[in-house]
Amino acid sequence: MPYIFTDDELRRVFAESDKEPYCKTNPCRHLIIPVIYRLIYFCGLRPNEGRELKRSDFCYEDKTLYIRKNKSHRERLIPVSAGVADMCQQYLEKSRAAFPDTEYMSPSPTGEPYQKRWLADTFRRLWDASKLAGNSTKVRVYLLRHRYATAMFMKRLDEKTDLNAMLPYLSAYMGHSNFSDTAYYIHLMPENLLASAAVDWEKLDALIPEVEDEE
Repeated sequence: MPYIFTDDELRRVFAESDKEPYCKTNPCRHLIIPVIYRLIYFCGLRPNEGRELKRSDFCYEDKTLYIRKNKSHRERLIPVSAGVADMCQQYLEKSRAAFPDTEYMSPSPTGEPYQKRWLADTFRRLWDASKLAGNSTKVRVYLLRHRYATAMFMKRLDEKTDLNAMLPYLSAYMGHSNFSDTAYYIHLMPENLLASAAVDWEKLDALIPEVEDEE
């Protein structure tokens, strides 16, 4: 079972990311770190989708992100909240001034996207610095996507929405090829919520397989 971050743990991780110091040899790093993990979480992105975003993929006027096709995943255009749009706009203004000659939103010192290893190692560093004493959980960036999906389901439960009716919309937003990949996240919700009448288990039993993480 994947680890699901609590609200407090997310706040701690994001607060720690805001403390990132300026690095002369890597002038965008202190700007990127507070934004990239928030973007992955608040938009439910795969880690590689967050790393590989281009500056032209963000539209402030329409408040959208264009997620490019990669490997087995299909391209999609997703809406973002006003708060996320403002965060991206402010970040891009600063990052363009620090590193004008790149097409990527989160450029490494070479101008290319950061590698998977950097994103993972930096996230673990933030977690280790922010977690409560005694928590030995080993985390991965992909857990932010898990947390996003369960948060969406819990929000709809609070609103007494039929989760089965919600599946096609969340599946399209997250870029899943099959509804079963989205339905899997219902199993990660707290047990008291799983008993809700909003979950039609007869419909979902045939949908939910064993699902492996994607990068």
